[in-house]
Amino acid sequence: TDLHRHGAFAITGGRRCRRLDGSSLRPAPSRLHAAGQALVDGVATDERAERRKIQELLTRYRADNGEAWASLALTATLWLAAMAALHASGGHWAAITFLALNMVRCFIVFHDASHLSFFEDAASNRRLAQVLQFFVNYDYGEWDAIHNSHHTHFGDSTVRDASLTIFFSEQELAE
Repeated sequence: TDLHRHGAFAITGGRRCRRLDGSSLRPAPSRLHAAGQALVDGVATDERAERRKIQELLTRYRADNGEAWASLALTATLWLAAMAALHASGGHWAAITFLALNMVRCFIVFHDASHLSFFEDAASNRRLAQVLQFFVNYDYGEWDAIHNSHHTHFGDSTVRDASLTIFFSEQELAE
């Protein structure tokens, strides 16, 4: 490249710089180098501050075992109530709707457990997903393989995944 032919080097934030060809070079102390180093340090400082903000934000949304157990207890109670209502009503549409809504709730818990984000530790999440697979009628192993692959390639139109999430660009849609 043109940069390589002119002997350009990248400032790396350390005492030594690297030429684009990978060889080391001790930069001569100069105003240009100092200005470049200040720019790199400023970007690094901005990056650290941004990472700190993101970590603080994510901390608020981390799994909490106490909250998870409370949510699971509520889900189990609602499921039992829905089954009792279905039995007592002889299959009334309201009881069926109540059970259906609770099954959606069970699936949401299954989804979060499959992503290892319901409980604080992965083993508890996997065990919960393995139990809930019978309530949501979806095999945990299959879900783990297909759905996590879907998240790995989300938004990448070159990868066709089994989740059947389809995105079209305006050009693809016009074709």
